[in-house]
Parts: sequence; C-alpha cells; structure tokens
Amino acid sequence: MADIRAAAGEKVSKQQKAVDRLLLTLEQSWEVPVDGVVDHTHNLMRRGKTPTVQEIVHVKADAEDCKKPLTAKPAVGGVKVPQALGGKLLQYPAKVHYRLVYKEVGKTIDQLDSMQDVFKCLYEIVKGLYHMHAAGYVHRDISAGNILVVGGKAKLGDVEYAKEEHDDSGHEVRTGTAFFMATEVAEHDYTHMMTRKQLREHVDLELLDEDSDDSDATPSDHEDDVLPMLAAADESKPAADSTRLNTIIEEESSPHDQDAESQPHDVVEEKPEPVFKYNPLHDLESVWWVAVYMWLCSYPANNDPGMDETTWNERLKAHARLAARVFREDSYRKRFFAVERTLTRTLGSLLPSFEAIGRHLEGIRETIMAAYRDAEQDPSAIDFQVAKYAYTDILMSLSAVRKSLAGKKDIKLVFTDTRAMDEYLASLEKKTTQLATTDAANERSYDNATNDGTHRSKILRTSGTVPLGAALSSRRS
Repeated sequence: MADIRAAAGEKVSKQQKAVDRLLLTLEQSWEVPVDGVVDHTHNLMRRGKTPTVQEIVHVKADAEDCKKPLTAKPAVGGVKVPQALGGKLLQYPAKVHYRLVYKEVGKTIDQLDSMQDVFKCLYEIVKGLYHMHAAGYVHRDISAGNILVVGGKAKLGDVEYAKEEHDDSGHEVRTGTAFFMATEVAEHDYTHMMTRKQLREHVDLELLDEDSDDSDATPSDHEDDVLPMLAAADESKPAADSTRLNTIIEEESSPHDQDAESQPHDVVEEKPEPVFKYNPLHDLESVWWVAVYMWLCSYPANNDPGMDETTWNERLKAHARLAARVFREDSYRKRFFAVERTLTRTLGSLLPSFEAIGRHLEGIRETIMAAYRDAEQDPSAIDFQVAKYAYTDILMSLSAVRKSLAGKKDIKLVFTDTRAMDEYLASLEKKTTQLATTDAANERSYDNATNDGTHRSKILRTSGTVPLGAALSSRRS
C-alpha cells in the first residue's frame, strides 16, 4: 500500500491525492504466530512440501509431524488448475498470515440499500483505478468484499495481491475472488485473441468443378466466368475473424509467386506462446462483474405499483435463475461476458427497472471486449496503457446508470447475496412442488369421492405468492 502511494507521488501530486482517496489508511499490521511460529504457508501449513496437480499433500496436524495425516479434507492449497497449465507443477509463492488495522470503518458495497449508491461507488472505484494503473500498479483482487463505503465515499481494500507493472515474479495460481475474477485470468491464458486470415482474391474453377479430381488439385489463375458477382467484387477482401483460445497466424502461399507443386498452402507459422500477465483490463472486468453481481443478486423492495405480486415474484425468480447460471456455471459465465448479445437476450424476463441497467452493463462489456481484442493482436506488446481508451466510456456508462436512478427512480435493496438468492429460488421450487403434491392429493380425493357416488367440488390449484421467508437474512441497517 505504501509502495502504491509512493509510486503515485512520483508522478504528480494530483495523482497521489486520487490514490489516497481510493485506498484505506493502514494504522497497524503484524504477523500472526501459531504456537509461537509465524503462520507461513510453506513452512507451517505445508511443512515445506509442494502440492502438484496429480497428488494430494496431506498436512500434519502439528508442526512436529507426530500425528496421523488429516485425510478427511483436501490439502491446503488444493485448487482447480487452469487448463492452460496442463500437468505442470503449481508454483506457490510463500504467504504470511497478517493482521491489519485500518483507520477507516465502513461497510462493503453489497451492504448498501440503494442501487444508485452502488453505481456511484463503482464510478469512484474506476476513477481511482485509472490513477492506480497510471502509477504502475494493478489491484488483482477486486470484489464486492473489497469495495468499502466510508462516509459515502468508495474505498478499495485488500491490496495483498497488488502488483507493479515491471514485476515479472509470478506464480501459476490464479489470484482473485471466483465470482469477480476476469474470465481469462481464470483460464490463465489470453482468450480474446483473434485469428486473421486474408481471403483469396480469385475463384479457382478447376477446384470447384464437380467433375475434377480434387486429390491433387492446386489453385490456378483462371478467369472467373461462372461466379461473375464474386469476380466483379473489389479486390480487397475483409479479414475473416473468429475468436480462439490460442492465436494461430496462417500465412498464404500465392500461386502467382510460388510453384504450386512444391509450396504447400495455408502454412501455419509457429509462434512462441505468449506469457500471460495480469493487466489493467482485468481490474476493469472485475469491476464489471461486481456490477453484474449487484444487479442480479440484489433483492429489491417492490416499488412498482403497476405490477401485481404474482408477476413480481415471477420476474424475481428469473433474476435468481440467471444469477445461478452466471455465478454457478463456469461455461455460461464465460459466454455471458465474451459472446455478443448473451446478456441482452435475458433482459426481457427481468424486472423492468433492472432492464435499463442491463443495457448499460452490456455497453461496458462491449468496451472492455473491444479493448481486449485490440490489445491481444500482439499480447507481447501489452502494457499498462492498454485500457487508456476504456476508462472514459466505462465512466460515462456508470454515470448514466447513476443519473437514471435519481430520486424516486432509485431501486431500494433489501439484501444482496447469491446464497440468499439461491435459497429464494429453492423456496420457490419447494413451493411449486408442494402445490403439485397438494393438487395430486386433491385429484385422488375427488376421484375417490366420485367413485363413492358422492359429488364434491373439485379443489383447483391457486397461483399464490411466495414470501421471502424467515430463513433469508435481511439487510443490516
């Protein structure tokens, strides 16, 4: 934290003040001992052993290694390995358990009771990140729990994983909080690179002739008299773009310049695998995920007098289901961020007051994705200026959301919690099951009564509303 402030001070005083506004003020810190030994991940928790992908390291119950291994739980440090690493050993840096005391006392962003205040805080966080990135540091662990509100102002805490631009020391364990981690940080790979292949500038008739033998066919330079529209097209063809996990650059051998018999076509040029490195765009994507979390996982107070309670519950159930998919299904989470219109297709089923917010979130997503694709044309050239054109667009979108929620249009929040939303969704499903069971029982009762010759009124299922229930925690004041 002191290093970040010092780096900002080396630039301009205005930047140092901006970083000071962003970060908390540290009062005291100390290492935490366990049985007189500093709580150190290598020496104390793992006893000097290094976990691998293939094996579980059983940790002894005490430092003397005199007790049996604890086999009921996985080893400390057992994590899901990014696919890009294959079967390599995981490189864990040593960590020491610290206690920190900050001057400020506040509450986390997910404890706010106003959606307008949420987006005001996110706006301030992005402004602060601009100055932090300009000072040469990335945060690397932005989450709902690390954004605090102190006196109405947003602060960013937990800079344990903050890293300087030119610091090449690293490890292969992903940093960040799962819900808010940038998608390619989770993959430990540049996943937004584009493949660019130049299309041919002529049509080969021999190759397209259905009577020709294509086993040894090679492109020739014939005049196109079969496909005149293609032949008449402009000679400069657009590049064919497709998103890939890894970039491959395909070079084309021209039949005009080389002998088709000796030179193969579409030769794939081998390029060294780019070394993945965290950059400012990843911080900005994490802010976007915090916004999505607050948007989907908040239980709002019903302030729409034009909507009946049954419709309200149906829309809220759609929120819960979408939240479960986004934050519980890894493949859908990736698609939700990387694939065009995945987010906007969901808007029609949500509460009307949330729909406009979703469209602004889609705009922010498009800005970050455009910056990713532009930067990852050459991953080796990525530096901390990579997001310089993204900040303004993101701030404008966040400001637009904040202004749209002014006054009576603000969405008041009862709580924000994925677990509570999961419980709410489960309560709705349980209620549906109970209604179905009751309906089936009533059907049997009606049938039995009819068989007995007694005529009774058939009991129909009613579409009642589902209360939130005492099991769900309400927002603390």
